[in-house]
Amino acid sequence: MPYLIVQFQGGFSRRVEVEKSPTVLGRGTSCDVQIVDDKVSRRHCQLSELEGQWHLEDLDSRNQTWIGLEAIEQTLLADGDQFRIGQTQIVFRTEEDPTQAFEEPPSVD
Repeated sequence: MPYLIVQFQGGFSRRVEVEKSPTVLGRGTSCDVQIVDDKVSRRHCQLSELEGQWHLEDLDSRNQTWIGLEAIEQTLLADGDQFRIGQTQIVFRTEEDPTQAFEEPPSVD
């Protein structure tokens, strides 16, 4: 299942599972992923799966959705792609991060 790593301004981050398609991100309480950021629109962007591929689409937001220095309307996402809405950086993941295996202590049976 895909997930997002949402990196808020100030260094706080959280992992959010993408449980359905479409998944709407924004400041509004009705969004699937609520982003507390004054620069984020109530309904800012959405992730949608189409034929096994994930797409990111801006929902006519005031401050746009950015990949690097480019504002996008819609784009195809791959594992590890990063995008920004408002002042919040987001990483899209489709696979578990292999480095996490080294950070977690081994289980004791």
